[in-house]
Amino acid sequence: MNLFEMTFHVEHVDDSLVGMLIDDYEATVGTDHTGHEFVTVLAEGNSFDHAARTMVTKLQCHGLRIRCLVSDLLTRSEIAARLGVTRQAVQNWTSGRRQDDFPLAVNPVGGGAWSWHDVWAWALSHGQLVDDGLRYPTQVETDIINAWIGSGVTVSWTRRPETKTSSAQRPSGRPGRDDKDRSGSMTPVESGGPPPAGKKRKGQV
Repeated sequence: MNLFEMTFHVEHVDDSLVGMLIDDYEATVGTDHTGHEFVTVLAEGNSFDHAARTMVTKLQCHGLRIRCLVSDLLTRSEIAARLGVTRQAVQNWTSGRRQDDFPLAVNPVGGGAWSWHDVWAWALSHGQLVDDGLRYPTQVETDIINAWIGSGVTVSWTRRPETKTSSAQRPSGRPGRDDKDRSGSMTPVESGGPPPAGKKRKGQV
């Protein structure tokens, strides 16, 4: 079982959910430089795909509206900060002057942006980082999860009707689901999006 870190952009994090997210998922909640609210969580799974899909389902069942899984892309300065090295060292790596196997930028525009997964894997193999047990998604894995989120095939929750329908009213006299369970329990169903959000109060995170 692996432990993965993942960050989601969400529409809103209600104040009442913050404590639960921190306690249950070791979450970090806030607003990033783009103005989007985000939730960073840790999730276990045999694969990133399984861990991410399970986590999305859990978060949506708590009422969070998830926009996307954030691609963890870094500039040279951000790489330097995460690895605890100088910007010049990173410049030497990315230019090939010191290391000829440093990962290529996934986006060369504006000085370049590198996948944290690629940089992290390279840093581990070159002794620039100590393995703390966390794993991170590749860009391809991120794209797959975002396509799934964007498809709208997500889990929401609905309350079963508590009214009883007699067997005589059903075709062929077959018993229905209400005869088996009329407790009004919460039951997962497939839907085209996350559960409706209730009235929420904007909180300071």
